[in-house]
Amino acid sequence: MAAEVQLEVMRGFATDANPEMVSMRRRVDEMKRHLAQLQYGDGVSGDRRDFAVPFPKVPEVGIELVRLTRDVKVGETLVTLLIQQLEQAKIAEAKDLPIVHVLDRAVPAERHSRPKLRLNIVLAGVVSLFVGVFLAFFLEYLKNARSRPRR
Repeated sequence: MAAEVQLEVMRGFATDANPEMVSMRRRVDEMKRHLAQLQYGDGVSGDRRDFAVPFPKVPEVGIELVRLTRDVKVGETLVTLLIQQLEQAKIAEAKDLPIVHVLDRAVPAERHSRPKLRLNIVLAGVVSLFVGVFLAFFLEYLKNARSRPRR
């Protein structure tokens, strides 16, 4: 508006061919075009990288911003909850680990071992012979000790 007032004042004493008048008119036209673009959003050209939202679309953009912000907050809360549950599961798993640890892996023997049947039979026979002889002498001693009068 200030530029338009200045342009009208210049029209009172200068002609339309005056360089300052032409410059001021171009400036006012550019400002009007920019204002119309902001208000009505008549297309942003591909070479411009301005961030401008037309005034009629501001409520829609605000609503979309609120929705997206809510989605982000819900996602953050969900991630926080899942991280806490993961940590609790890790702690529970660490508590439930078995105490048995494998010290050495089992390997097959170099040579097979079996019980020696003949040696065991001979040994059992000899031991039973000695036990039998000892038992016979002990029973004979007890029989003699009962039949002998006490002195």
